[in-house]
Amino acid sequence: MSSITSVSAQNVFMPNKTFVKEDDKVSFLMRKVVEVKNEKKQDIEKKRSTLSGRYLSLSPDSDGILVFGDLFSMGFLGFQAVQNFFPSIISSTLIKITGILGMIGGVINVFVGIICVVQGIKKVGKQGQGYNAARLLIDGVLMIAIGGVMIFSLFSSVIVVTCPYLLPLLFALLSVFITFEVGKYVVPMFLGKDLGTRFMREMRNMQQCTVLDQQEKKVSGIVEKFFSIKDGKDSYSINTLQNETDQRMWELLCKKMDQLEGEIGTEAAIALYNLMLQLVKASTTTDDGEFGSIINNLVEERDKLDSLFTKWRWIQYTRFAQQVLYIVASVASWATFIRGWPVDIINGCVNFFMTLANFIPLVLDITCPFERNVPVVVGKVTANDYPEEAIRAMQKASQLQADIVAAA
Repeated sequence: MSSITSVSAQNVFMPNKTFVKEDDKVSFLMRKVVEVKNEKKQDIEKKRSTLSGRYLSLSPDSDGILVFGDLFSMGFLGFQAVQNFFPSIISSTLIKITGILGMIGGVINVFVGIICVVQGIKKVGKQGQGYNAARLLIDGVLMIAIGGVMIFSLFSSVIVVTCPYLLPLLFALLSVFITFEVGKYVVPMFLGKDLGTRFMREMRNMQQCTVLDQQEKKVSGIVEKFFSIKDGKDSYSINTLQNETDQRMWELLCKKMDQLEGEIGTEAAIALYNLMLQLVKASTTTDDGEFGSIINNLVEERDKLDSLFTKWRWIQYTRFAQQVLYIVASVASWATFIRGWPVDIINGCVNFFMTLANFIPLVLDITCPFERNVPVVVGKVTANDYPEEAIRAMQKASQLQADIVAAA
């Protein structure tokens, strides 16, 4: 009878055996962080899944305000460029059309500025994203100022004629902060030292290794190198993380998600975090068969992550090109003060460059909501998301299993 009871208990409780060891508890908490982050992202995507939710909603997570702002800004600047290049076609009707486009675009850009502030506030407190938060807040103020200039152009042409450098200057100021942010990403990319390039290089070296012992060492090396967690002056590895309380482990693992999100964007951060979860499992298992199964199943996830890294790089290059156009336009606008230079042609070039610069965010706003200049911000995983009930159930299962083993 006792043997039957022992087998039955084993069938019930053995699935929870992975909860006994502290390193498996780290894996469990990592999986919960990914699940919670994905749930927050999916909630936003669900709201954006309909045409009205994506383009007609006034939510800061919708695309409509940003897209219409891009379109009307392009119309306003484009019509000004046409008038600069071909002054003979200027008429009161064309001036009114330009003014109306400017007013509508200006009103929308004021709302864009408000969205920047809202999304910036969401990033405040996220580990490693302090500059991004400050940049969005400053961008919000500048976008409101740009919107004000565009609105004023409907009622008076004085600002456009006497201060042709004002709008390019505001756009240039806007681009300074974005350029610095993008530069932090682009420079390491050019040097091949960005997180994505380094991680994929290590992954390929590991998966090309055919000797099991060496492969296990490479997996441990990847986990140690790429999953260290910084918290102020302290740094934690997977090994030292196990010495912390459950709540402290959760806090640090949440901060790691924030750090990755700040470095490679939301989508790539979630994918990398999930892949690192599998590597942590592989680095802590003592079963060679389980290790091989985990590594073999990583190919699809690795390829998906690689494509997300590639997407992230091209987005940063594109954003950098936009800032170059803004800065060139701002510098060129000051050439209008040089006596004898063709003012209309210079202003036409300035407005043309700025029209192109507004086309780039139009594409990003439609295709890359989580990586654009004013990104859709997925809420951070916090202490309030701590899976207390799941942890309590895990501890009970572990204790029951230990009691059964002791009784046997």
